[in-house]
Amino acid sequence: MAAVFNETDDNTAFEKAGLYADMYSPAFDTVTKIRLEPDENGLWFDYGRIEDETLRVIGTGARIFSLEDEGNRISVRFRGADSVRLNIRLRVPYRVNCSDSRFECSCDELSRTVLISYDSCGGEISLALDKIGEWQ
Repeated sequence: MAAVFNETDDNTAFEKAGLYADMYSPAFDTVTKIRLEPDENGLWFDYGRIEDETLRVIGTGARIFSLEDEGNRISVRFRGADSVRLNIRLRVPYRVNCSDSRFECSCDELSRTVLISYDSCGGEISLALDKIGEWQ
């Protein structure tokens, strides 16, 4: 988390390079540079802190009950609120695809994550993400 106060002595912006998930964006977007002007704030997840982790929830609008690597697929069980568009960003050990047409899945090579987007109906869901290749 960062904030730049309007009352700083030199009234300059805060900048930092790295690899982060923007926790204020609906899809937990991957960014490589943070810039905050005076009187702004932000919240980021630092991917540098989990370089050795291959499976992890990065950001979610749903309640995650389980997340497992089954070798050639990732299984995730979750539940979201009723009648809302939800996003889940997961760090995964390999590139994946979702064959369930209710979900949009997109892989991000830079952060080694997958973004799952769907229109929640409030029920519990079990989803399989099939391995389609290795990260480059």
